[in-house]
Amino acid sequence: MGYFVDYSINELRIKKKNIPAALAAINQMHTDEELLNYARGGTFGKSVDDKPIKERKWYSWVDNPKGDKFETITEAIEAWGLVDEMHPCEIDSNGDFILDGYYSNKLGQQELLFKRIAPFTEDILIECRGEDGSLWAWQIDSGEFIELSGHVTYK
Repeated sequence: MGYFVDYSINELRIKKKNIPAALAAINQMHTDEELLNYARGGTFGKSVDDKPIKERKWYSWVDNPKGDKFETITEAIEAWGLVDEMHPCEIDSNGDFILDGYYSNKLGQQELLFKRIAPFTEDILIECRGEDGSLWAWQIDSGEFIELSGHVTYK
């Protein structure tokens, strides 16, 4: 089950100077309080009530950090399902983090991730197409996250 989305990310860039703040924002999302308030994935029931929160709550289709926090921005973005062997990310020669590519994945809570890191990224438009043909985009403009609806017009 799940809703598949094709994502087109044309060079999401986090400048070297902003990587620590972006990583801190992602790690903040994985605190117990944030997981309890915002995470939609998890295991529920009396059999798991005594387990640590990170073992029973997570963001949809996202891996929690193995320890208390993610150690690198690459590790964090990989955990959010935005990177794989076919769509790698990189740290360029300036030390900037770059995520670039087109991929398909189940829609999880990526929108929340992009909202949280928006203040630390360069301007970008991330285009999305749902399995039912729905179109939308997530735009980051001057640190602000904006969701846009879309449609195709033929002439």
